[in-house]
Amino acid sequence: MDTNQDEHPPKKRKRKAADDPIKKRAVVITGEDVIRKPGSNEVPMPTTITLAKINKDKTRRKEISFTLSKTEEDMKEILKETFPILAGTER
Repeated sequence: MDTNQDEHPPKKRKRKAADDPIKKRAVVITGEDVIRKPGSNEVPMPTTITLAKINKDKTRRKEISFTLSKTEEDMKEILKETFPILAGTER
């Protein structure tokens, strides 16, 4: 008889409120990190070796904090403040 399932029901994830802080790790990848095919607008993922080098660089990998109530413009500002390399860019 398997009673293990009845003793510990699976925990449900608590839904975040709009003002609850969320922390995520962000990484900046530049055009020099990827090899683009000529004439293509696609941006491929960097190689594993390149990603390992990026992850060691503390200026390009940081934790950011935001809330669900942030707008797209707010998020852009957070990223530009966190990563100075993005200050002069716009997409």
